[in-house]
Amino acid sequence: MEAMVNDAFGNYREQETNIDESRPLEEQEEESKDSSDFHEFINDGNQTLYEGNDEKELNACKHCGTSRWNPEKKKKQPLKVLRYFPLKPRLQRLFMSRKTANHMRWHASEINKDGLIWHPRDGEAWKEFDLRHPEFASDPRNVRLGLATDGFNPFGAMSLSYSIWPVFLTPYNFPPWMCMKHTTFILSMIIPRKEAPGNKIDVYLEPLIKELSELWSDGVDTFDASINETFRMRATLMWTISDFPGLGNLSGWNTYTGLACPTCNFDTEPCRLYHGSKWCFMGHRRFLSRNHKFRFNRVRFDGSVEERNPPSKKSGSDILRCVNEAQQKIFGLKSHDCHIIMEELLPFSRRKLLPNNVTAVLVELCSFFKVLSNKSLDMSELQILQDRIVITLCHMEMKFPPSFFTIMVHLTVHLIEEAKLGGPSFGRNKARPEGSIAEGYLAEESLTFCSRYLDDIETRFNRPRRVCDDPKENESSSASSIFPHLGKPVGASSTFTLTPMEKLQAHRYVLLNCEVVAPFIE
Repeated sequence: MEAMVNDAFGNYREQETNIDESRPLEEQEEESKDSSDFHEFINDGNQTLYEGNDEKELNACKHCGTSRWNPEKKKKQPLKVLRYFPLKPRLQRLFMSRKTANHMRWHASEINKDGLIWHPRDGEAWKEFDLRHPEFASDPRNVRLGLATDGFNPFGAMSLSYSIWPVFLTPYNFPPWMCMKHTTFILSMIIPRKEAPGNKIDVYLEPLIKELSELWSDGVDTFDASINETFRMRATLMWTISDFPGLGNLSGWNTYTGLACPTCNFDTEPCRLYHGSKWCFMGHRRFLSRNHKFRFNRVRFDGSVEERNPPSKKSGSDILRCVNEAQQKIFGLKSHDCHIIMEELLPFSRRKLLPNNVTAVLVELCSFFKVLSNKSLDMSELQILQDRIVITLCHMEMKFPPSFFTIMVHLTVHLIEEAKLGGPSFGRNKARPEGSIAEGYLAEESLTFCSRYLDDIETRFNRPRRVCDDPKENESSSASSIFPHLGKPVGASSTFTLTPMEKLQAHRYVLLNCEVVAPFIE
């Protein structure tokens, strides 16, 4: 607790004149800046949310004249409320605490030793950004953010029309074992509506965009507790993360026409079914090599030879509870549930129900998503994976009708490029549930910040994790070359005896793959 007070009040215990000393109120010095910052942190939830807006005193919209207040209430009650959490003090807090300040430079201080894609800093988009903005990249303390949002119904299966859209920010300065933990997520705002905000979401994002613009152009003075100095912190938004319909809301891209694919853009030839009026996205043979046999197969495809090149690159759970047997539908799945179904259950569940050639295609597709969802990606293997998914899509074009090939199926051909760019993929008040969420987030944020300084009791930061992927310090190269010290054993131990053949195979594997033995083999 003393470390937290020192971070907040400027190491007051290191000054001998302040120890066990008190003075009358009129003799005390003015409150220090660090102290005021600490009080701002405590009272963060009580301050005006969107200060600086010259329209906050208006009682009606200046464009359409709609009243700001709810006409069904006698007292003045806003018709719509946006709960916004200021970004600048939350980013400053990451540097004001010694527990997190050092980690904010990890992406620049730690080198990639194995050449795999572990973190967004290993992707092409990060490197291209550094080349275009060398001034920003020169200070590794400048913050790089990702924005994610999606809507949900807080009342679950109850028949209520209500939607809440939280907007989260992820600081990618942290190492991979920290940046995707919920303790480092920053809740920026909560958008409550009776329906999805749709294209009007830009109105709600206005305060966040204003802060991001100020952090990009001007920055803000921030105290770095790790080296005891103040610097000018800047920030940038690297990308947004959402489902495909959410992409249309955040970027304005039309996701419902024949030009729905943002990668292919105008270089595409979609077809629309005459009776169903449904857009279909086929023609994946163009992604194959020029001499591939599928390009010349007229019979199994659309009756033509494929001569086109790929489109040019543009710059810049519990699953059982979700099954309704009567309706034969699966509902309420979370993203993790979908991963388990796609990667683990689907390949086996269809094996006895479908013809072998159809099952083989589904297994290929599921295997693609399983490999792509790994924590680390090998750049040399991504091109092989790209060739596999193109062939898989071509096999699907042979076996499935055109109505199957919606934009969501077509987008799988572009996932490898996305992985190269960004790296691997990481209430009781029912009248106003978003208010309970906001209050709960502020309380959890305060407790999370304080728990970083509690070393003598178990907290979410020091308790043993089920899967520990932190690198071990002072790890010898001879041991790590074949047996890396990552993770820990799970469950009860068991012993078994190797056969003579298994012993020989294990012995040869060690000899042929251990760096210590390599010089003797050569």
